Amino acid sequence: RRVAKQFRQLKSAYKRGKKATAADWKKLKKKILRRYKKIKKAYRKMLKRAVVSYYKRRVNVVRSLKKRLRKFKRRPRSFRRRYTRRAICVAVNPCRRKRCSRGFICRVRKIKAKSGRTRSVARCEKKANKCSKVNCSKGKRCIVRRVSTRTFKGFRWFARANRRRFRRKARRLFKRLRNKRRRFARRVVKKYKKVRKSLRKRLRGRKLARRVKAVKRSVRRKLRRFRNRSRRSFRRRRAALKRRFRSAVRRFSARYLSYRRRYKTRAICVKRLKNPCSKKRCRKGTRCVVRRKQSRLQKKFIRIAKRQIKKFVSVRRRLSKLRRRKRKVAVRKLTRKLKRKLRKLHRLYRRRGAFQRSRKLVARCSSEKNPSHFLEKESLSLFKEGSSTRLKESPPCISECSTFLG
Repeated sequence: RRVAKQFRQLKSAYKRGKKATAADWKKLKKKILRRYKKIKKAYRKMLKRAVVSYYKRRVNVVRSLKKRLRKFKRRPRSFRRRYTRRAICVAVNPCRRKRCSRGFICRVRKIKAKSGRTRSVARCEKKANKCSKVNCSKGKRCIVRRVSTRTFKGFRWFARANRRRFRRKARRLFKRLRNKRRRFARRVVKKYKKVRKSLRKRLRGRKLARRVKAVKRSVRRKLRRFRNRSRRSFRRRRAALKRRFRSAVRRFSARYLSYRRRYKTRAICVKRLKNPCSKKRCRKGTRCVVRRKQSRLQKKFIRIAKRQIKKFVSVRRRLSKLRRRKRKVAVRKLTRKLKRKLRKLHRLYRRRGAFQRSRKLVARCSSEKNPSHFLEKESLSLFKEGSSTRLKESPPCISECSTFLG
């Protein structure tokens, strides 16, 4: 407002100056210039202030966004959890009732315990079933399955595609280097044959033999050096490819999976069974045990191993009539022979993929007190560290075979 007023005064003074004398005009001119400079200075200040405030606003917006992002990152793990808890109706309800009342379902709620931590408790609530049904059909029950989210599926697809690409490139690189090595070997051998032919024309007897041997040694040395160089090159380039693949997967994971769930839960109706082994009741002295399904080759391996161990036990019993020292020597020989046989058998079946971990679970009635416990004392002695075949874990036949070891 002040600037506008000054500007109006300047305008009126200019109009008066047109009618004034020369002396008056000079005075007015000085006054006008003085006022003009003041106005100019004021305008500059205003403009500067406006620019500064504009950029300040921009910076403040960016700062507030960054602050919010930092807050989001510092939030507790529960906010960024990858799994969610959902209620399920199973044979024994989570709320410890045999069956919820008609029209009611089990619902898991989080409550604060005395210790200060939250814990989950289940209550019967009058709401629809999780599997979107009022009541499950007769002989069925409600269970919750964990399903991968769309984002996680996308990530897995990306990782698989990248892995395939890496393997393809590594294979292509290996073939290229192998062909190069073969070409080099052909060239060297061809040259060696020419040299040998020329030597046969010029030399005879021992001299010829010595020279031919020397040439052959140099050829072998050349081939060995080229092969080693080629292998080193392949390993180096494959490692670079692997680094690229891993960094791509890590970037993708950081971008899409940092703050997103990997799994979601869905409820479905499945057939209700009292026992997992599909029997109404297990026999007396047995109980239901869930195990991973064994492949056909694995069963075959176990059968053969059992037969071998049975034979070993029967022979060892027959040796009990011998004297102590002789018996010891004979048993040691027998044990070594059995170990060799079992190792050879294990290697053969492992190559054929007999011990790959099965995803299928099967239930059986078992009389064993602790079926998951392997009797390692006898069985692992067959696969000690000193042996040629070192196993990361005991072979799957061990729990069955160990009962036959004396």
